Amino acid sequence: MQLTITALGSSSTCFISKILKAISNCNCQVLSLKYSSLAQVNATYLLVNGNWNQIAKLETTLEGLQKKLEIHFHTLRTDSLQKKSKSIPYSLEIVSLPGKNIVEEIIIFLVDQEICIEEINVKQYQPSITQANLFLVDFILSVPEKIIIPVLRDELHIFSENLNLDLIFNPII
Repeated sequence: MQLTITALGSSSTCFISKILKAISNCNCQVLSLKYSSLAQVNATYLLVNGNWNQIAKLETTLEGLQKKLEIHFHTLRTDSLQKKSKSIPYSLEIVSLPGKNIVEEIIIFLVDQEICIEEINVKQYQPSITQANLFLVDFILSVPEKIIIPVLRDELHIFSENLNLDLIFNPII
């Protein structure tokens, strides 16, 4: 059995070590972990594996930890045996000038193509070469095997030209 955990707390509370200790004490294993700091908030996303008893114990432990550390948890049990359709992992990197709805337009395009979005990272930065801010969006995608990659590349090219975006689309090896 697997448990997904989302935790949010103030950046003054270094809670990740306490969450990992609780997971270990409940004899569960971390399968995936992401941690980031956004403004004055720290966020972590975990996928944890264990038998039903270990997961139940962890859920109870997290409730106590939430009160003690003044952080917020959201958990969801998932089926570790759930089958995914066959797909190929790809990365998509898009750079543009900041504009309205860029991320929304990209997501709509990908969903319309029946491409599964595994991860999105967005940031705005100012390169040292220019004074203009740039917008960077990185995607990790699962492209179904039924999709013809050269056709998808052409459609991505047309899409990016229409929105004045630069993009790089490559398989993840």
